[in-house]
This record gives sequence, structure tokens and C-alpha cells, in this order.
Amino acid sequence: MDHYDRYNALKAVCAIEMYTALDDLNCQYYYRKVACEERLPLSSWATLSNYSYILSENSYLFRVSVSNYNSISDDEYNNPLISSTLTKDQTLVLTWDIETYSSLGLGNFPTAQSDESNVFMICMSVHWKDDPNPLKQIYLVNVETAPDPRWTTIICRNQAEKSSLAYYLKECKLDNKLDMPFHRMFKYYGRALKETNATTAEQIRKVAEYCIIDAISCQRLMVKHNAINEYREVASVAFISLYDSHYFAVGMKVRNLLNAGAWQEAILTSTIPCEQTETGKYLGAYVFPPRAESLKESGKKLHEINFKFNGRDVLAWSIEHENQAEMKGLYPKVLEELLIRRNSLKSRHR
Repeated sequence: MDHYDRYNALKAVCAIEMYTALDDLNCQYYYRKVACEERLPLSSWATLSNYSYILSENSYLFRVSVSNYNSISDDEYNNPLISSTLTKDQTLVLTWDIETYSSLGLGNFPTAQSDESNVFMICMSVHWKDDPNPLKQIYLVNVETAPDPRWTTIICRNQAEKSSLAYYLKECKLDNKLDMPFHRMFKYYGRALKETNATTAEQIRKVAEYCIIDAISCQRLMVKHNAINEYREVASVAFISLYDSHYFAVGMKVRNLLNAGAWQEAILTSTIPCEQTETGKYLGAYVFPPRAESLKESGKKLHEINFKFNGRDVLAWSIEHENQAEMKGLYPKVLEELLIRRNSLKSRHR
């Protein structure tokens, strides 16, 4: 039973008013339950024994039984080898202070809800846990300031955010859109709700101009990147609709293409989504747990594939088919078909 099943089981049990125990419903913080039951030292020094580990890029993945994860005893603390290591505890600490301002003047405390309030300065210092002397000092401010050799000064000017329309227009070397701060737009609309005159009418026209230009700018980006035509090609290859091509992640398209290939091979597959859904950048992509060990035990030769996805390492395997047709699985056959189609398209455009 995984955390999701446990959560649903507990919810079902609670729905019929059965009494439960050790039933923390928060799956994200499951370690609290384990630490409480097994008395694990999560915030103090511990020793691991009889463990295994996997070395990946810049990190180790440790696997250890709960019974082999133990607090350091008093005798171990007195061990010179261990005590000398602990006295050099290099836990890193970041401290900061934030200064705010309100254009309403003194007596008006700045708040996050107020358009007249803003953060104009953040100062940070980095320390080892037990050392008051900073390793590094950083100073962020949004106005011009004189430099100081004691800290790194960063002046934060208005820049296009990397998630904004203005940013992508600039990246594509397209004319920038008309800009209108939200507070001004809200002010114009609020006035128009209260009264109608030549001034409010002109202000709403300006809002409309801003809105229209934004809509046109989105299309300019689509044209620049040939997006619609690419979506159509993907939809054609993966046997999906243009809507699917636009609004669903790559994983859905790959799955659909594999289902189509399976049907050609007289293989019946379920299209019910797996419960293990990727929660990173591409929502809707499904990750299936590998069965590498069972395949190895059956005598299959596996090729390991390690790649980065959503900031973490993903490990996958493929079966070595040695270019023998009877050894090829669904993926190699689909990839070969895609390669043939790709080469055909390239030859047509020469």
C-alpha cells in the first residue's frame, strides 16, 4: 500500500466513523509518522550501518533499514575521531533583514496588500552555524546607491520577468507590447464603475488598447515560432487532436503513439492513467515504475539511461535487442518508424 492508497483507505474508514490511530493524512510529511513510531533522530547526529548507496551526478542515494539508522551514543560522542568532526560542523546559515516603504508617509505601516507599499532593500549574510562573522554579505536595493567593499551590492532595476509576455517578445526580437501597471488598470475600471464621462471613457479605451495589443503579441509569437504548424505535425504523428497537441504534455503524446503502435502489433493496452503522476513542469506526464530487476533475472541485457528531469535524476532502462527483429520491443519499433518518417520529410525538403 502506498501513501495515496493509505490516504484513501483512511478517508474511507473515517467516512464510516471507525476509530483510527497513527493516521496522519498528510502524505507529504509521512516521515513525521515514521520518525515518531521508530524514534528516529531527524535533527541530531546519527550513524548509518549496513547501508547501500548509489552514486549519481554530484549526489549519493543511500538505502538503509530503519533499524540501522541510530542516534550517536555518548560513548561515540567521546570518540576523538567523531568529536573532532562534530566540532567542525559546517551547517550553513542565511540571515536577512527587509526594509519597506509606504508612499502614504509616516504613521502608515507598509503592508503587502497596499499598492503604496514596497520592499526597497534586502540585506543578507551567510555564516557557518556557530560563527558570528559572515562568510558573505549581500545587499539588494532598487535605487542607485554608493558601493561598499564590505558587501556585494546588487541594484535591482525593472526587468522583464522570464514568465512574462514582454520577456518572450524581447527574446524573439519583436516589438514590445504596450505596458500598463495593474494598479492603473484597476483604478480606471473602478472609476468607470462609479461614473461615466469623457475621461473614464478614454481611460477604458486605453485599457482596451492594452488588451488588444497583448492578444496580437501572443499571435506574433506563435507566428515567429511556427507554432500552429508544429502542433499540427505532432498531432498527425501521435494520432491526437490539435487541442491535445496544444494543451497536453509530451508524455501524453508519447503514450498515445505507443498505444497506436501496440494496436498494430495486436497488443491490447489500458488507457487508464497511472496514479503516479509527475508533479513537475509538465503536468499530465506519467512515470511508470521500472521493472529492471525482474528483467535482469529473466536473462535480459539492459541498457541504462540516466537523464535530468525537473531538477532530479531519472533512471530508466531499455532492453538490448542487438538489432534482431524478434528482440525489439514496442519502443524501438515506434522509434524506427519515426526515423523513417523524419528521413522522408528531410528528403522532400532538400
